[in-house]
Amino acid sequence: MSDEDKVEVLVESRVDDVASGAAKSAKVKEAETATTVEVRSLKRYTKEEKPSRSIGKILAVGLLAIVLVGGLIGTIVFYNLQPVRRDYQWWHKTTIYQIYPRSFKDSDGDGIGDLKGIESKLDHLKGLGIETIWLSPVFQSPMKDFGYDIENFIAIDKLFGTLDDFKDLMREVKKRELRLIMDFVPNHSSDRHEWFINSTNASEECPEYADYYVWHEGHPRWTVDRNGTTIKAPPNNWLSVFGGPAWTWNEKRRMYYLHQFLASQPDLNWRNPAVVKHMDNAMRFWLDLGVDGFRIDALPFLFEVPHDEMVDKNETSPSPYWPEANLNTNDYEYWLHPYTRNVDPIFEVIKNWTRIMDDYSSKSEKKEPKLLILEVVDKNSSQLVKYYPEDPFGTGAMPFYMGLIFMTDQTDGFAVQKLVEENLDMLPKGAWPNWVIGNHDQRRATGRLGNKDFVDGLNILNLLLPGIPTTYYGEEIGMRDTLINSREEVKDPQGCNFGDEWAKKTRDYCRSPMQWDSHNTSAGFSTNVTTWLPLAPDWNNTINVEYQTSKSSNQTHYSVFKRLIQIRGTPAFQSGTFRHALVTRDIYSFVRESGEQSYLIALDMRRNSSGDPSKDRVKYDFTGGAAKLTGKGRVVTASVNLYPKGGAPAPENSIASYGTTEEINLTSVELIPASAVVLRITPA
Repeated sequence: MSDEDKVEVLVESRVDDVASGAAKSAKVKEAETATTVEVRSLKRYTKEEKPSRSIGKILAVGLLAIVLVGGLIGTIVFYNLQPVRRDYQWWHKTTIYQIYPRSFKDSDGDGIGDLKGIESKLDHLKGLGIETIWLSPVFQSPMKDFGYDIENFIAIDKLFGTLDDFKDLMREVKKRELRLIMDFVPNHSSDRHEWFINSTNASEECPEYADYYVWHEGHPRWTVDRNGTTIKAPPNNWLSVFGGPAWTWNEKRRMYYLHQFLASQPDLNWRNPAVVKHMDNAMRFWLDLGVDGFRIDALPFLFEVPHDEMVDKNETSPSPYWPEANLNTNDYEYWLHPYTRNVDPIFEVIKNWTRIMDDYSSKSEKKEPKLLILEVVDKNSSQLVKYYPEDPFGTGAMPFYMGLIFMTDQTDGFAVQKLVEENLDMLPKGAWPNWVIGNHDQRRATGRLGNKDFVDGLNILNLLLPGIPTTYYGEEIGMRDTLINSREEVKDPQGCNFGDEWAKKTRDYCRSPMQWDSHNTSAGFSTNVTTWLPLAPDWNNTINVEYQTSKSSNQTHYSVFKRLIQIRGTPAFQSGTFRHALVTRDIYSFVRESGEQSYLIALDMRRNSSGDPSKDRVKYDFTGGAAKLTGKGRVVTASVNLYPKGGAPAPENSIASYGTTEEINLTSVELIPASAVVLRITPA
C-alpha cells in the first residue's frame, strides 16, 4: 500500500492525555502507546482528482486526536468507497439474485422449473427489493450437467420453454424495471454440439472443424485401454474437476480430447479465431434480446498451455489453499494447476468481451453499461486480482470474491475479519467489492456454518458489507439443504462420479425446489407430487414465502431480508466508509458511516446453545477496542432467533425488548449464539 493510500501516525512513548492533561508514563508498553490510523481507499483517482497527501495527514491526525481522548489503543482501518467526481453506475448499487431455473417455479407440471414459472414470480423479487436477476443456464442441452453442457449456445432448451418464452420473460423483467444477466459458459460445450460432432469427423468430412476443440495425439509411449486396445498414453496427468483424467480417447479420430469437467463437456479451443468469433456472436445474440450482462462460468479454465508444450506437463505440486478439505491425491483441489488455469491469453478475451459490452452500451438509448461477473474460484488472491480491468470503477467487469462461501462450522469472528480484509485489501484502485454467501455449487450457508439460525446473520453480512451482494434463491426465507439419503438418489454428476464419496461431492443439497407455500402440492413449486429433487423437509412449517410474507411482524427471515434491502439504499451503505469494530472469536462487527448516518452491524459467531438461556445471553461492549464507539443505538433489524417464540415476553434488556425508537447502551448489547443485529448509532 502506497503512502497516498495509507497514513500511519505513531504516538511517542510519552504523550499528553488530551482529556485530563495528565502525562502517561514513558514505561507504558510500546504496544499500548502506538496507535495506527489507516485510510484505505477503494476508489480510482485520475492524476488531477487525487487529493493531496497533506489532506490525508490532516484527516489521520484528526482521527488520532479523537481516539486519544478516550484512550484508544490499537488500529483503526477506514475503507472509503466514495469516488471523487465519478458517477456511480447501476451495477455499483445493485443486489443480484441467482435463480436456478430447474428449481424456482414449474409452470407446466413436469416437476422441473421453467421460464414461464420464473415470469410468474417476478413480483416476488420486485417486492423483496431485488434489482438484478442472475439466470443460470437455460440453453439447449442434454442436461448431463443440468445445462452447463450446451448443445446450442443460441437456443432455449425445450425443458425450460421456447425462445418466445424468454422474450416474454425479458419484456416482463423490463416492465418491472429489473435487470437480468445470463450465465455464459465459454470453456466447453456438450459432446452433442454439432461442432464437436464435426470435429471428430474432421479428417474426413469437416476439416474446418479440426481445431474447434483441444485435441492431442497423446504421449509417445503406448498403453492399453480398458478394452485391451493398444493406444498412446495421455499427454500428461491432468485431472478433471469432476473426477478422473481430463483426457478421453476418441476412437473415431484416434486422438485424445481435453475435458476439465465431464467427458461429455469437451473443452473448446480458444486459440482458434473461428471459435472466438462464434462465441462472440452468441454473446451478441442474447445482448440483442436485451440482457444486461453475463456471469461467465468457469473462466480460469479457458486456456491451457499450447499444444506443443503439453507432453509431460504434469501437475505435481500440492495446493496449499485447501488444508481443511481432507483431500486425497485423486481430488482436483489437491493439486495446483499452473498449466490449465489462469493462463495468460485469458485476459485478452476479457478485454474483448468488455469491448462488446461497451459497444452495446454506447448504442443503447440510455447509454447504460452492461455487467460481466467472472466466476473465478481461487483461494489465491494474487490470481483473483488479475481479473480486474484497467479502470475497475468505470468498467462493469469483476471476478466473484468467493471467500465467504468457504466459511465452515469452524469459522469464528477473527476468520470472518480476515476474509473481509483479504477482499478489500487486494482490490485495485477503484475496484468495487462483491460478496457471495451461497450458490448452486455449495451446500446452503446455514448448513455449512453448523447452525440454521445463522441465516439472518449471513444475509446481514452479505447485504451490508460494502459493494455488490449476490444472494441465492431461497436465502430470503432461510431455506435449508434438502436430504439426499443414498447414492441412488443423487442427480448431480459430480456426486455420481465420486463413488463412496458422493455425500461430500454432490451439489444436490442446495438445489431443491423453491418453497412458495405450505398448503399446495410440492410447496407451490409444482402441481406434480414428484419434483426433480425432493423438497427440503421443513417446507410445510414456516420456511415458505406465503407464511413469511403473511406475518405482520418483522420476525421472519423474509422481513429481515427485505428491511436489509431497504437500508442498503441509504448513503451509509451505498457509498459510506467501512471499518471493523469489536472482533473476537465470538463476535464479528463493523461500522458503516456517511455524514450523520452511522450503523453498527454485529454477528454472534458462537454455534451452540448451552441449554441455559441466562448463559447464552452475552452482553458485548462496543465502546472499547480498536474502533471505539460512542453514543447509543436503535434497533433497525435483528435476526429472528433474538425474538421469543409463541408471543412469550422478551427477557429484560434483550434486543427483543427494545422498540425501534428506544436506545440501547453500546456497552451492553445482548446477543445469543448465531444471532445478529443492525443498530443505528445515535450521537452521545
